[in-house]
Amino acid sequence: MRVILASADDELVSQVESVEKVTGDNLQIFNDGEGTALDIMSLVCSTNPGLLIIDDDLTRPESYHLLKSIRKVNRKIKIIFITSDDSIELGRSIMPLEIQYYGMKPLKENELHDALHSVIQMSHHS
Repeated sequence: MRVILASADDELVSQVESVEKVTGDNLQIFNDGEGTALDIMSLVCSTNPGLLIIDDDLTRPESYHLLKSIRKVNRKIKIIFITSDDSIELGRSIMPLEIQYYGMKPLKENELHDALHSVIQMSHHS
């Protein structure tokens, strides 16, 4: 499965890479940590990934609009949304966008592992 990881968080990148090794799945990770929301949208359109892991800390305040645009272009893409913002407003705005996993930083490694494994399994069965 092709995965885009949009994050500048070295710890998150490291966790995704370690999950890739543990699951044995053929994940392709694109770390677009320096990109803007437009760069991320362009990357999603050009690579057609099965999964987008997006770090709200990178894309804030454009996260909601970015995810909404991605959903319009690709309804089937699975999304894992990671944030350090614990506001209820953010959760309320993001959840209607059919996010497969909504995680709060700092993530425990097993949380991300379980979320990725679950999303990968969903992809194999759909």
